[in-house]
Amino acid sequence: VMDPNMSQGSGGVDGNKDNDIKFLTSEAQADIKEWSDLDMYVGSFNGELYCMLCAHFKHKGRAQVRNHVEARHFKGTFTHICKHCKEAFNCKMSLNNHMGRECKMKPKRVGLGMNSIKIE
Repeated sequence: VMDPNMSQGSGGVDGNKDNDIKFLTSEAQADIKEWSDLDMYVGSFNGELYCMLCAHFKHKGRAQVRNHVEARHFKGTFTHICKHCKEAFNCKMSLNNHMGRECKMKPKRVGLGMNSIKIE
């Protein structure tokens, strides 16, 4: 949800009247070649990180904002491969969901906490 004091200009970087929150428009998007290039779209304001392309996503963790930037604005730029079944995904969020719930080849863990063991 955007603050009414913030604006998205027609090109380049534009922000609110105090120039604290910055947004990038599609004309300002650079070529993304490496995963770390996504960090240029992670802004910081009042202790929270946010997506500088849409401001619809805010989080305290840089990795979560970077994952949003890739999944919503650069899907398909990178290919992420499951290390267990070798299935390919077009964003890291999809790979993380797959690893957490769906991968049939992922080793199962039995037990609780530090006493858990892998069953293969």
